[in-house]
Amino acid sequence: LVSADGVPLWGARTRERLPPASLTKMMTALVVVESLPADAVVTVSARAARAGGARMGLAAGARLTVDALLAGLLLRSGNDACLALAERVAGSEQAFVVRMNRRARELQLADTHFANACGFDAPAHFASAEDLAVLARQVLAVPALARLTARKRHAAVGEDGRRYPLE
Repeated sequence: LVSADGVPLWGARTRERLPPASLTKMMTALVVVESLPADAVVTVSARAARAGGARMGLAAGARLTVDALLAGLLLRSGNDACLALAERVAGSEQAFVVRMNRRARELQLADTHFANACGFDAPAHFASAEDLAVLARQVLAVPALARLTARKRHAAVGEDGRRYPLE
């Protein structure tokens, strides 16, 4: 799908339900910023620290702000940051996914359903190009998220002073 200012210019199979992979993290970020202040502190769980795939390099017990973890989520596509944020917002990834799907319905994303917070392939985890375009516009309408996604580099800093370089 190619669109400008929300107006579709060209598309092919734009309603086809496909695995969204890490584009899932757009919804994760949106739900997080709508749920927590940027300066709230998150303690990384052992489960989040063990997350596979792309990572920030978080250890269990590390304490970072929501803003620092959002940077890791959006710039590094960090699954450890993703799980830490989901658990902080809703207590568990499963409860967070319920919120993600509720928000998808509110945005009328008819061809989107989430099975996890980070974008791992699963049978009930899909989104269409049209829905992802709507979601991207929502994310970019949040000034803090627009600023983060525009960055090429950032150094997130934990409460203990440890720096997490992100590109």
